[in-house]
Amino acid sequence: MVLLYVSKIRPINTARSHFNTTLSGELLEKIKEIAKKEDTSYNFILEEGMEWILETYYLKGSFHKSDKPADRVRINTTFDTSLFNRVKARGKRLGKMIYANDLIEEGMSYIIDKRNNNVE
Repeated sequence: MVLLYVSKIRPINTARSHFNTTLSGELLEKIKEIAKKEDTSYNFILEEGMEWILETYYLKGSFHKSDKPADRVRINTTFDTSLFNRVKARGKRLGKMIYANDLIEEGMSYIIDKRNNNVE
């Protein structure tokens, strides 16, 4: 009889998948600091920013892409699969050359400002 190991620390969530992307290292460090203060995982904080993106930018031309950050680093993390796919699709709908990582970084900036300035 083989017993399967089941983590009690981080249970498996079938709605989540592993994704690779590149994000600003500076923004990521700030998000990780927020996550540590709030005793949560940084990918949940990133998802909060992704939800804000979906609520805020929905019309073509409403999101104006800034220059690609020079400090982008590759990360491997887990996101809610449906949420990440909706952010990717939103980027395509918003305009040419707008990618999920551009939108995630915008959400990161919003979260950092919100936490630092108590913005709603």
